[in-house]
Amino acid sequence: MRPGSDGVLALSMLRVLLDEGLAARAFLAEHCLGWERLEPELAAYAPEDAARITGAPPEVLRRLARSYGAAKAPAILLGSGPSRHRNGAMNCRCIALLPAVVGAWGKPGGGVAGFGPVNPSLLDTSGVLRPDLRAKPARSINMNQLAAALDNASLDPPLKSLCIYGSNPVAVAGNQKQLLAGLASEDLFLVVLERFMTDTARFADIILPSTFSVEQADIYTSYGYCALQVAAAAAPPPGQCRSVWNTFRALAKGMGYTEPHFSLSEEALVRGVLESSAKLRAALSETDYADLLAGKPVNLPFADHLRFGTASGTIEIHNPSLATLLPAAPAALEQGCPLRLVAAPSLYTLNSTFNEREDLVARRGPLSLLVNSGDARARGIENGARVLCCNELAEVEFTATVTDDVPPGTVVARGVYRLAESHNGLTANALLRERLSDLGAATTLNDNAVNLMPL
Repeated sequence: MRPGSDGVLALSMLRVLLDEGLAARAFLAEHCLGWERLEPELAAYAPEDAARITGAPPEVLRRLARSYGAAKAPAILLGSGPSRHRNGAMNCRCIALLPAVVGAWGKPGGGVAGFGPVNPSLLDTSGVLRPDLRAKPARSINMNQLAAALDNASLDPPLKSLCIYGSNPVAVAGNQKQLLAGLASEDLFLVVLERFMTDTARFADIILPSTFSVEQADIYTSYGYCALQVAAAAAPPPGQCRSVWNTFRALAKGMGYTEPHFSLSEEALVRGVLESSAKLRAALSETDYADLLAGKPVNLPFADHLRFGTASGTIEIHNPSLATLLPAAPAALEQGCPLRLVAAPSLYTLNSTFNEREDLVARRGPLSLLVNSGDARARGIENGARVLCCNELAEVEFTATVTDDVPPGTVVARGVYRLAESHNGLTANALLRERLSDLGAATTLNDNAVNLMPL
């Protein structure tokens, strides 16, 4: 499929489900608000029309819709990729309609699963965050726009100091060329809490050694599963290493803060969260709760699929709180540069943490760009050739991997690389704009137009 066209595919599937009598009308009538307004709009999304936008053949789209509509309890695992576009929220909104229209939310196992199928309100973390201790509200800056924030001309007052922990923005943030200039500025005082000499840590005025997870107590939720675990420190922190919490406790003491909150240990914070989480206690059996306190993993119950969390208590297909009241096709992709760049994860180095595993780095291979074979022929690019990918932000050199695994008009950069592994001092992040998605203020790392040429 063409990047960013997921919402159109979903709307066309809805059209097929409607045409072939696979819509669960009783479920729509009972649990959905505004279906009668959307139904006539779906006439514009015939598979033949959708094919021109998505690149998905009409017969394949129809087969997909029929299989989905006939399934006993169809489930969609919705990753983050479709949301990383200017129309990302609309993509997800359209996809989330599919289980509503076939009534999958009312079937055990059916629906949409994101990263955490557990009800997030089970854990009460208010006693950790303590915004009530602030004398005045904090200024908030979106990390996806860090490069612009470090340009002192763009903020008033300017950003003069920065403490980075649990992140490596040089490796993961967009507009990398401007970001590097901002981090290198003598006007910025930079403190980095780290365990490795990352690309971000190399810019630090002060590096504070941090702990590994096995060297601190914490509560661990899961990613894509229902498990919860409380873990004590398995080993003491070596040397001068401190956890993030203990670093900020020491900082608070040094700055003269006397609130009792800053005297709490990690273990006390963990106990406080568990004691205040009444919903968690109610959701677990006596045995499971005892196992949790003993450090064993326990499985939490799924959220109730028919509690939708909206003001109306229904699935709001027509949503009066949004500028676009009904799900609709996304805005047209920008013109100009002819290719769409997708920043995809690598099988071996999903994020920059794995860059510290040299065995995985070796298996991942050098910085490369996947190019459709037709696009490569049109540009005189051969497999393994050095190429230049560029837009108005930067020029980045790659090694071309010519393949038919990506659709025409699309190039894919896989994995997070260190600057030392780049060909010209920049990685794919230098080509990623800092604009945000239509809702949620997310990154748009899969929605960037680029040019490509052989070197």
